[in-house]
This record gives sequence, structure tokens and C-alpha cells, in this order.
Amino acid sequence: MAGPVLVTTAGDKPPPEPEPARDAPPGSLLAALQAEAAALKADAHLDVPIGGKLPNVVVRYGYLAESDMDRYGELAPGRIGATSLTKDMLVSACRTVFYRHDGGMHDLEAGLNGRLWQMLGQPLPRGIERAEDMSPIDVVFELFDRNPMALVTHAERVITWMQDPVSDPGEGSAATT
Repeated sequence: MAGPVLVTTAGDKPPPEPEPARDAPPGSLLAALQAEAAALKADAHLDVPIGGKLPNVVVRYGYLAESDMDRYGELAPGRIGATSLTKDMLVSACRTVFYRHDGGMHDLEAGLNGRLWQMLGQPLPRGIERAEDMSPIDVVFELFDRNPMALVTHAERVITWMQDPVSDPGEGSAATT
């Protein structure tokens, strides 16, 4: 059996490592099953277009690490707001960003940060002099044209997929596992 293939990120953080098996004796069938499940989880991702004024920008999300669940545990479909916590969750789950062009998806090798904003050539928000000075939270809100409803709809798709990766996360998304 081949080892896990991780989706790499060019953002601020590497993807989370698979959680180690805790209760299986080394070399046992249970340990092998847990390792295989962790590898599948590490490779799973969801591609969701931004839409709006940036319809060709697609964000690839992966699962959050187990250690992040205390921080994001209160986020659930139907109870999401355009809060800093929601934006932070999207930044943490982002693995990379793609741009659709000429029938292909081109990896920008960027996370949800000022570097992405600069690559997209978008105007800087009022009070910001350089794209690299934008916080990831600000970049997320600006990607959705400061529209809280668009942001919440996008976040709902991501959170729904994380809770049930075989469900259909909604129109305009492409789930890939």
C-alpha cells in the first residue's frame, strides 16, 4: 500500500499531518486500517469557486486538524456568521488557490493572504498601502467583495463537506476525494 499523498500548500501553513493511531498495537490490522483512514483523510479536498467578481478563482480546502476543533467547534451549518472565526477557519483549511484559464486549473501556489491579493491584481482596500500588509482575514472578506452573505454561503459549503465528505456540498462546488 502506498503512503499518503498530501495536498501541498503554498499558504502560511502546511496541511495538517494525519492524526496518529492511538489505540492500536503496532503492526496490527487495526493499526493498518487506522493508517489507511488517516491517509485518505489527509488527501481529501474540496474545490470551491469564489464566484462573484472572481468566478475563475477556486479555493482548495482540506480537513482541519483535530487540534483545531476546539477553536472552530461552534461553527455549524445554519449557524454561521461572517465573523472573524469563520474567516479564520477558511484560512486554516485552505490548501492552495487555483485560477481557471483555457479549460484548466492552474495552481497559484498561494494561500488566502496578501500575496494572493497581489497576484489577482485587485485594488487595495482603503487604508492599505501594500497587498502584503493585508491580513488573511481581510483578504477573505475582500474576496467576497465584503458581502457577508456570499462569505457565509461559501463557508457553509466547506463546513458541510467537512462534516460529511460524501454529501453534495452544493451547486458551484466540486468535491474531490
